[in-house]
Amino acid sequence: MRAPTRARLSPGEASRLAAARANVALLRCDPAAAQAALRGVAPIEGEADRIVDHVVLLKSRALLWLDDPVGARQVNQASSERGDLMLEVSDVSLTAALSQVASVEGGLTEAETLADAAIAAAERFDLLEHPSLSEALTTRGRVLYERDQLEEAEGFLERAISLSEPTRAPFASRSDPGRAT
Repeated sequence: MRAPTRARLSPGEASRLAAARANVALLRCDPAAAQAALRGVAPIEGEADRIVDHVVLLKSRALLWLDDPVGARQVNQASSERGDLMLEVSDVSLTAALSQVASVEGGLTEAETLADAAIAAAERFDLLEHPSLSEALTTRGRVLYERDQLEEAEGFLERAISLSEPTRAPFASRSDPGRAT
């Protein structure tokens, strides 16, 4: 059986495929390709879709990797205001992503507040083991590091690494060692 061509995909299937391609591009450390893939994602009327729901997070990460924290913040805030995501994703993942944006921008007080809110939401929704919480934990670790509270920072950063390990992008790809960070 042949896979359906793009022309034969429903709008929902085409959006899910584009989101999946963007995710793969980020795993390959290629944020520009992720952005290009995300242009193929269209809202799916009346459908809740976990893959498409995470598009805002993919866009935000791609923009951060492309050194555009202002754009990442705008994407996150616009999505939050529209209520695009299910409550758990919004309260945990989106708030965690915003904490990282604030941290990259140098707003450590705001970053800390957002990270604490994401961690509290994760606790409320029983999502303390969810990989997207790693961004909030990384932010808390960075804030503590900047305050010279190194032992506390280490605990948050180690927890962030262990949560993100199964899903984070590799630091280097064997097929493209020039992308090592």
